Amino acid sequence: MAKKSERMFLERLRKHAAETIRYLSSQLKPERERAVCRAFLRCIGISFVESEIVAPSTEPADVSFREARFQVRELMREGRRRGDEWKLRQVRWNRAKSVADVTEPWVSPTPMQFSELIDTVIKSLEQKSIKYGQAQCLDIDALVYVNLTATRFLDLSTTPGKLSDLEAQGWRSVSILFPPYGLVVHTRDGAPSFLWLQTGKMKNEWSNLDDLFDPDSVSNPARQPTPRGRRG
Repeated sequence: MAKKSERMFLERLRKHAAETIRYLSSQLKPERERAVCRAFLRCIGISFVESEIVAPSTEPADVSFREARFQVRELMREGRRRGDEWKLRQVRWNRAKSVADVTEPWVSPTPMQFSELIDTVIKSLEQKSIKYGQAQCLDIDALVYVNLTATRFLDLSTTPGKLSDLEAQGWRSVSILFPPYGLVVHTRDGAPSFLWLQTGKMKNEWSNLDDLFDPDSVSNPARQPTPRGRRG
């Protein structure tokens, strides 16, 4: 029989799984998008209060922050379905009798060159740029959350290469959140000043990744500690 401390740990994991599945529901999509904006602002060192990060009721802006109108895109491994992953994990954790039953093997992340990142961002924004067209994109700030940190890390010794294809999509600005980094890749005339001033600067201004996405004093279930050895 598992020790009391082990049973308590397993109960925490089960609660965490249930909360995360709820957090990944379609109803909470606006909150997830606000969390991405919050994390990005923290990475680039922009102070804010929660009331400034607003989820509009209509597209194309997913999140408004001051003069910025962010269209938020999340970039994950192709074919990945987090909801299904967490439902399977929940079943396994509910059946677990010991910590050994919930641990997963460590997967060492591999480097991603800057040029590969830019190419991937271009592809992730392509359909949206076609949907909205140049006229609307000129008033939209694209924000891409690269959710690959469990398997990839950014090789800072590499360069982004040409940005012409990205610029041709027409966005007012393009920014990337690749924890622990935030980067404004491109801005054009009329872009929010706080983004324009950060253009081309790789920033890492937030020290604790565990609460990077969280509202002040509120814990986001998707960022809770999980069993040693599990990634993503």
